[in-house]
Amino acid sequence: MTGWTARLLAAVGFGGRKPQGDLPQDPVGRGPGPAETNRGTDGPQEPHPRAGLPADRRSRSSSSPVPDDAIAVIASQHEHVKKLLEAVRQETGQRRAIAFHNLRLTLALHETAEEQAIHPQALRQLGSNDRAATNRIAEEQTAGQTIAALELADVDSDQFNYTFGHLATSVTDHAAAEETDEWPALHFITDPAVINAMTEQMRAVTQLAEDPSAPGIRATFSEMQDWAKARLPAPPPS
Repeated sequence: MTGWTARLLAAVGFGGRKPQGDLPQDPVGRGPGPAETNRGTDGPQEPHPRAGLPADRRSRSSSSPVPDDAIAVIASQHEHVKKLLEAVRQETGQRRAIAFHNLRLTLALHETAEEQAIHPQALRQLGSNDRAATNRIAEEQTAGQTIAALELADVDSDQFNYTFGHLATSVTDHAAAEETDEWPALHFITDPAVINAMTEQMRAVTQLAEDPSAPGIRATFSEMQDWAKARLPAPPPS
């Protein structure tokens, strides 16, 4: 268990009420189009920053799908989540309840897509014993428990403010750890089918967040995750 995970769990454990009423949500931030890669067709790739990875990966043609396509979408969604976190901090009352719903739906879709399409591929590159991906999965599970507890609290209560502060810090740190520890490993993926499936999975997060049938404000985070799992595209082939 990582240090911030322990602190986050310590902040959970309270009751309260759920916000009422079904209200619309904001869409997830759209990622840019396929990202241009700075890898050419000549010359070796830069060495992977983590030890133990295969050294015989060849560079791909710029016309082929590349992991940066998926990474660009994830990066855009990370920035959008930061804005949603700030919106919850700034609002009060029903506006805060709406902002918290937008955040929950976005995180349910984003984290489910990563658990299905990104973390398994990072583990495949890094090795099953590497903690870069396994820690990220554990962090997402802990964040889900914290969100479930926040759903029971009055959004204007001191307890909500205190615990949400821990959640916001953990979500931001979690995204930074993904970018530092996981993304370099994704660059070693060469199978076009896997890369396309990863990109499709993450782009679907934006599309599903705009779906009129998306769970409303009364839905729990767990229900949002179940809805996401049922509607996201199939994960990359193993």
